[in-house]
Amino acid sequence: KGLYSKVCPVFDVLQQQAANGSLAMYDDTPGRILENQIKGIPTHTTAFISVHEGNKIHLFFTGQNHAGKNADALFAQRTSEEPVIAMMDASPSNIPKHLSEGLLARFILCFCLVHGRRKFFEVMRFFDKECDLVLNIIGLVYANEEQCVKNKFSPNQRLEYHQQYSQPLMEQLFIWLNNQLVYEQVESNSGLGTAVRYMLRHWIPLTTFLRVAGAPLDSSWAERAIKIAIRHRRNS
Repeated sequence: KGLYSKVCPVFDVLQQQAANGSLAMYDDTPGRILENQIKGIPTHTTAFISVHEGNKIHLFFTGQNHAGKNADALFAQRTSEEPVIAMMDASPSNIPKHLSEGLLARFILCFCLVHGRRKFFEVMRFFDKECDLVLNIIGLVYANEEQCVKNKFSPNQRLEYHQQYSQPLMEQLFIWLNNQLVYEQVESNSGLGTAVRYMLRHWIPLTTFLRVAGAPLDSSWAERAIKIAIRHRRNS
């Protein structure tokens, strides 16, 4: 009880600071609470990373809520009037559903490009030529990102670099993806068709990094953080 009373205020302050971050990145995974398992209640662990005043704040929530509900509860504490860039994968359970109208107008949604890439990688042995094209283009975009990191570009410099070198690549990819369906080059419900439709359906949030300074390409920070919870769950 004594330790809980000492830790809880710290956690509360971290939540308040995380809620006011300029960049939020989160992901979730099945959790494990013995009492819930006995009762058959689904449990989830959300890893939430927020960048506040240049510092990363890592928060973990384990309970019945998916990531989207945990994000809703956290953003309800937001007092900053600045926009927030939110990176996640495209699962509906990750998207906050109860943001205030004011925050909704400043909520910049990003979807993870790696999740889109992964869908092509998973069907590569069946559609090698088509998937090679997609993976190569996305690989070139990541090579551009590596140059931005190597040169320590500012967010605006990084944005300009991606607009100059990555935007033509992504435009080429969009045309190819669209043509696969328009000209019936792929069966819509096949593995490749599903990957194509995923990219096209989420194209705007998948390419936020081409329009917004500081927008990441993927949710890699959150995926690395969630591995801590996954290891704990497996060891338990």
